[in-house]
Amino acid sequence: MLAFYAWTDTSIINMLNTKVSYFCEEPADLFILKLARVSSDLVMLVMQSNVFSNVYIIEEPKLNLKGFKDVSFSRKLIEVFSGHRYKRMIYSCLKKTIDNRKYSILFTGAFWSLTLYFFWYFKKQNPTIKIRFVEEGLASYNSPNNWKYRCIPEQGKREALMRLFWYFPIWHFAKRAIDGEYLYAPDFKRTNKERQTFPLPYIGKDGTCRDVIIKLSKTIDMKEYALRRLFFLTDMVELEKFSCDFDKIVKTVTTIVPSDMLTLKKHPALKEFFINVPQDVYIDRRNYFFEAGCAGLDINNKIFLLRNSSLSLTVKTFLNKEPYIVFTYKLYPDNDVNNIKAMDEFTSDLRRCYQKPERIYAPETTEELGRILTALITDQKSELYITGEKV
Repeated sequence: MLAFYAWTDTSIINMLNTKVSYFCEEPADLFILKLARVSSDLVMLVMQSNVFSNVYIIEEPKLNLKGFKDVSFSRKLIEVFSGHRYKRMIYSCLKKTIDNRKYSILFTGAFWSLTLYFFWYFKKQNPTIKIRFVEEGLASYNSPNNWKYRCIPEQGKREALMRLFWYFPIWHFAKRAIDGEYLYAPDFKRTNKERQTFPLPYIGKDGTCRDVIIKLSKTIDMKEYALRRLFFLTDMVELEKFSCDFDKIVKTVTTIVPSDMLTLKKHPALKEFFINVPQDVYIDRRNYFFEAGCAGLDINNKIFLLRNSSLSLTVKTFLNKEPYIVFTYKLYPDNDVNNIKAMDEFTSDLRRCYQKPERIYAPETTEELGRILTALITDQKSELYITGEKV
């Protein structure tokens, strides 16, 4: 029997696609870590699809950290030494639901989001269990080598300490259990090329995944997006690490783009989202599966403004649509040069998979960003340049 583990809406669809594409006849269970950002409607639709023998909802383990600020040193210190509590919570939940059931393969996006505790529980029932990665956004393509082996998606002392205090010796056994990876764009992969890679098919016009996405799209109100042209999708890094540069980009965008044409979308992982923009700008603070919302829209003439989001690829792999993509990753002076190089490579790869590669831009200055946005919203695209060549 197979075990699939997901913790975001996107990863749920990726697990569903892997199952129906490669293991249609094999019994499998899906485990979903129910973070606040996970769509309950999506979970229900996946259950109703009957693709998985069982779908288990694992509530997010929570520690009592009242009185500590989210970014305080004391809170982070407590979290570093609290791994045993999370492990106990996960084990208790698994004991009640599956007890001693054996799985031959665990499918997961990476080692983070408590994956390693699931692996260790399953390994006690089957010592020969393998792990196969399934697409996990840009981490699958342009992250540093061995990035998916990190127990949290960051680098530094906190990750190293958590690996030691939360996951020793689990991490070492898990790394040796890796047995392959499923990706939508294997040719984009630039790290850990030694891992066997299985191509995931794009989600077509029919099939289980498409049915789930279309049904979910009908539950999401996208009226404001239908009326507006530019979708500015934020992420956690640009707001927390590059806030000054982000503010400059916001000022450039709001100066050029009419307020009634602009939408600002909060990243689902952000708890709060406060931003100073003109009153008529639509700020979307909802948590929902954005790609599913776009399934019911004609987005081929919309403009997506992103720092480095995997959304640029999923609109193609999930929906087979090609909106205009404007990346802003070069507009952050403190961004690591290796990160910029990796994103340049990804941008080049992304253009190769688009039928209209001229729809993808990566300006190097806010002035260039302004020229691109002006040309796009006024339909003067003949004035634009890509990598030094006129479109």
